[in-house]
Amino acid sequence: MKGMNKNKTLIMAALWVALAGTLLAQPLPGTGPTRSSIKPWLKNALGELAALKTTNDLKVVSKRITLSYIDPTRATQLLALHGYTIGKAEEPVDHTKLPVVISLPGTTFHETIPKPEDKFPQTETDPMNELIVFHNENEPEQLSRLLDLLKRDVDKSARQIIIEAMILEISSTALEEMGVKWARSGNPTGSGFTDKTSTLTFGTLKYPSADEALNLATSGVFHGLNAQIKVLVREGKAEVLSRPSVLALNNRMAFINVSKEIPVANTTYAPGNNYQRTSFEMKKAGITLAVRPRASADGREVSMQINAKVTAQVPNEDVEVKQGANVVAKSPTISVREVKTTARVANNTPFIIGGL
Repeated sequence: MKGMNKNKTLIMAALWVALAGTLLAQPLPGTGPTRSSIKPWLKNALGELAALKTTNDLKVVSKRITLSYIDPTRATQLLALHGYTIGKAEEPVDHTKLPVVISLPGTTFHETIPKPEDKFPQTETDPMNELIVFHNENEPEQLSRLLDLLKRDVDKSARQIIIEAMILEISSTALEEMGVKWARSGNPTGSGFTDKTSTLTFGTLKYPSADEALNLATSGVFHGLNAQIKVLVREGKAEVLSRPSVLALNNRMAFINVSKEIPVANTTYAPGNNYQRTSFEMKKAGITLAVRPRASADGREVSMQINAKVTAQVPNEDVEVKQGANVVAKSPTISVREVKTTARVANNTPFIIGGL
C-alpha cells in the first residue's frame, strides 16, 4: 500500500510539471506575431520557392542506342507504327513531340578489304547501326518504354538454318542397272519392295570409297512415298562431287559455289577475214547452289527457294580457231543445266533434285 501511494504521488507530480510547461508555453496577451510581421517573411519564402526549378521542367537529353540485329531504317519504320515520332538528322528536334527517334547516318569509311590495286581506305571507329533518342530526363518512363519495345518486338534476331547438300554424279547406265525402286508406306500398290542392305543416310557420307549403299528417303512427303536408291560407290558407278554446307539466316539468301575457271578464247579478225589477235576470258564451270530458306513459326517445316546450276566443259567439242592449217586457239563448249524451284520440306528431311 505504501508503494502504491508513492507511485500515485510521482504521477501527480509529473502531471503538475506537464501542466506548468503548457502554461509557460502559452504566449502572453499582446506578445504574439502580428499580420504585419508575418507578411514580409511569407512573401520572401514564396518568392524563393517560385525561383526553384521543379521536377516538371523540360530537360531534353539524348541517348545513343546500338541495334544488335535490325537495320536502323527498318527499326524507325516499326517504331513509327507504334506511334513514336521519327525525326531527321538534318532537322532540329521538336521538343513538344518527345521522345524523338532519329536514325544516325552511316559512315562511308567502313570498308576493310579494298582491292589489291587500291589504297587502304580511311577507317572510322564510330559504331554503326545506331539510333539516337531525344527524351525528357525528368520523365524517365519515356526512355524505358522505348528500350523495352526495342528489345521485345523490334530488335529481334532471326533464326539460323543449317543447309547440307550432297552432290552426286551417276551415269545413266548405272542408274538403269541399279534401278530406282519406289515403295509406298502402308498398303503398297504394284511390285514395290524394300531393300534391307547396309544403307548410308543422306547427309552422312563419310567414306565414299567404301562398299556402302546410299539410301535417300522422303518419309512423310508425297503421301508417305519413299524413294530408295542404291549406289555402289566402290565400283565407280557414282561419285560424290561435293558435300557443301552453309549456315543461313531465316529468309536470307545463301550461296554455294564449287567451280573452276576455264579460259575461253575470243578471236578478232581484221577486214578481209584476216586473223588479227586472240584474247582469253575466264568463265566458271562447276556447281552453284543458291538457297533462300524460310522456317515455319513452329520450326517443323522449311520452305526453300532453290536455284541449282551445273555448268561443265563438254569433252571433244572445243571450237578451234585456225590460221591457215594451224590451230591458233581453242574455245571450250560449256553445257549449262539449271533448276529453279520452290519446295517445302519437313525439318531434317532430304530434298532431292535430279537430272542435272
